[in-house]
Amino acid sequence: MEKSLYFEVGKCSLDQIAKKLEILPVEYQIEQIEDFTIVVFPDLPVRVYVELRKIFEKDCLPYSKVKPSLRRSISCFHINSTC
Repeated sequence: MEKSLYFEVGKCSLDQIAKKLEILPVEYQIEQIEDFTIVVFPDLPVRVYVELRKIFEKDCLPYSKVKPSLRRSISCFHINSTC
């Protein structure tokens, strides 16, 4: 997966967000960046991005802005839902 954008999430809400993401046909990866968790996505169709904004209740950030030295995948789970 080519990483393009991400949303920062709290560890408490990660399970809830993962359940909501299961209904979308989207691949994602969860990473730990210093003390916070991010959910990373590839480039997405506008329709899917709009749904993600509803789930995360904010706009995404470009993955290219994350310093490579800070990136650390956590149990890299990729989800590719087929709805």
